[in-house]
Amino acid sequence: MPIFMVRRLLFIIIPIVTIGHQWLQIMALIVMNTVYFAWYVACRPHETKERTRLEIFNECIIQMITYHLIAFSDLVVDSEGKFIMGYSYIGFVLLLVASNCTVMVGREVERLQRMRVLQSKRKEW
Repeated sequence: MPIFMVRRLLFIIIPIVTIGHQWLQIMALIVMNTVYFAWYVACRPHETKERTRLEIFNECIIQMITYHLIAFSDLVVDSEGKFIMGYSYIGFVLLLVASNCTVMVGREVERLQRMRVLQSKRKEW
């Protein structure tokens, strides 16, 4: 079974198996993400450096977002602290979305430029 399928199954299984133990759920997610990140960096399953770098960046941001779960859990009793930590959480989510959207737009611009060059070469023939 591919590693990404195992990871997704664990995302489903962990909350079900550890129901009622919020701290255990959070720690299991952190450990799972850390193990996956270590595997990914060691194996580098993507063919291009750009894709590998983006995936490593994404995993780092996802890990930071996962760390925020500790602040939102019952382990932290300060509700104002949770509220303030929400801004950091939103910032990391926006950083993740913005960076991936920027990469997608950049790839699409490159694709359109290649198409334009190919069309101009066809007209020359």
